[in-house]
Amino acid sequence: MNCTGRFANAEDYIDLLCSGSVEDLSLMAKINGYLDIAASDIHMAMAAVGACDCTLSTYALDFLKKLNIIDAARLHNCPCARISEEQRQAYTDFVNENLRRIINGEIELCDGYMGSMQPAYGTAEQNLTVFSAPDIILRRIQREG
Repeated sequence: MNCTGRFANAEDYIDLLCSGSVEDLSLMAKINGYLDIAASDIHMAMAAVGACDCTLSTYALDFLKKLNIIDAARLHNCPCARISEEQRQAYTDFVNENLRRIINGEIELCDGYMGSMQPAYGTAEQNLTVFSAPDIILRRIQREG
């Protein structure tokens, strides 16, 4: 995945934010333009953590689609999705918080990796006498094969 293009299209935007369907092709084109502009914020956050060159996980694609739609909605007054100033502020806070979380590595976008906020578990054997060191080394060799 490179950092170009939008993550959602006008149909996704309409499904999430508008009641009913929109048949106006010029409005659909405007919405796609809004989504393109809004995607640039996401691309910058992705570039900051090197996520432009990885394969995005399935959940990340859905998350970025939602983030793209909400960012476009807060930036532009689409006639089918009029939002109040309170909603606009809530959307702004949501977008800013999630972009910060991407940049800080709290949300991992790449497939097969875990963000810094994911729980991790590890153990270590401790050598308390000179006699236990060989046992610890032997068990490690057995575990690693």
